[in-house]
Amino acid sequence: MLKGEISLPVPFDKYWDCLPALTAVIGVAILANRFCPLSLPQWSAGFPPPVRAIQYLREHPQNGPLFNEALIGSMITWYLPGVKVFVDTRFDEYGQAILSDYQNVIYLRRGALAVLETYGIDWVFIETRQPLANILRKVPTWKIIYCDEDACIFRRVSMQ
Repeated sequence: MLKGEISLPVPFDKYWDCLPALTAVIGVAILANRFCPLSLPQWSAGFPPPVRAIQYLREHPQNGPLFNEALIGSMITWYLPGVKVFVDTRFDEYGQAILSDYQNVIYLRRGALAVLETYGIDWVFIETRQPLANILRKVPTWKIIYCDEDACIFRRVSMQ
């Protein structure tokens, strides 16, 4: 060591190369959260996450069998772990029969509403723009309990 040189207990000169990368990561995290709050899943034009509807369900829990879209199912699994979903994005976890029934309902194939009956579905959680949402609005045995521009939640009502 040269005269007048300071000796540090940790050799910080080995870590200077990491400083720009660490600064960049921290900067990206701060800016990303400022422009688009970090959430699961991230918002996209193809799927605006129904965050307000999830919050509604936290405040107004529903019971009974649920039919949901797969992406929404993944959000429910994450944010509402006590709710049993119809499907989520782990398609390999479900059998062919359930996935076929799921597609029949989502794509409004013949017998779509009968599939809901077969499973005894009490409530439905889907994107507002889904054709199923438009159909359920017209069926007297279903009523909207929550709806915004991202998602609708329907509840089966008894016709007495």
